[in-house]
Amino acid sequence: MTDPCRARIEATWQVLRQQDGDLGVPLDHFMGRLDAVLADQADRAQALDALVLPDLYLVLGCLAGSDRAIRLFLERFGAYLTRLCQRYAPTGAIAEDVEAQLLATLFTARHADDPTSARLFAYRGAGTLQGWLRVTARRLVIDLLRRQRAEGEPPRLDQLATPGPRQDAQIERSQAAALLRPVFLECVAELSEAERALLRRYYRDGDVLREIGADLGIDTSSVFRRLGTAREKIWKRFQRRARTELGLTEGDLRSLLGSLAAGLDLDELFASALVFFDPVF
Repeated sequence: MTDPCRARIEATWQVLRQQDGDLGVPLDHFMGRLDAVLADQADRAQALDALVLPDLYLVLGCLAGSDRAIRLFLERFGAYLTRLCQRYAPTGAIAEDVEAQLLATLFTARHADDPTSARLFAYRGAGTLQGWLRVTARRLVIDLLRRQRAEGEPPRLDQLATPGPRQDAQIERSQAAALLRPVFLECVAELSEAERALLRRYYRDGDVLREIGADLGIDTSSVFRRLGTAREKIWKRFQRRARTELGLTEGDLRSLLGSLAAGLDLDELFASALVFFDPVF
């Protein structure tokens, strides 16, 4: 790393220590992590500009076992994680399982002989920590549902859901998913392999547009346009089939999708649907 980059990193580290306090992240450890993150970057100064260093500093503190860092993390993201798990999981029991798994493995190693197996170690500062947590929660929901499917029929919804209004909402989500899932999967399957791979990287794997573009040899705006084209294809086919095969109006369809992801914008709605329907790309 060039000297100007090191000077900027040291200045940032000092500011972060003043803002958040000592999180158990010495300067040499902070620089060492950034050395690793920027090792394969041709323009390290530009790559450094793109990193979310406050989030990375907090993550390194959590991985170092700092009580202060973990408290700050839970203050900033604890309620958000609960909402995420409730949003993406089809039942209350699964939401609780996913949240428990996530909290148990974010800061501590999942494998005793591999300290880098703590989930937060995968966060490298490319994009906000909030966005990274969103992708991680979606992956955990997918993994849990796939394990349940591989082990046999999942428990009935009435055995998993908590009583009261939340149970009614869960039943609505289950009914909506049962009706729409086959149609949605058919629409995804009709995309080209390149389009499915692009959706997989962006929605399931959480790769940012810049990373995808670098791998494909195209600029970020081109990646954005390709994603938009793939989404538009799915949505148009989805609407057409919902009308012809299920007899649903556009209002009916939006109402059913609203049962799955009420209050989300279109992009979040699409991401939530991809996770909930668990398509095999």
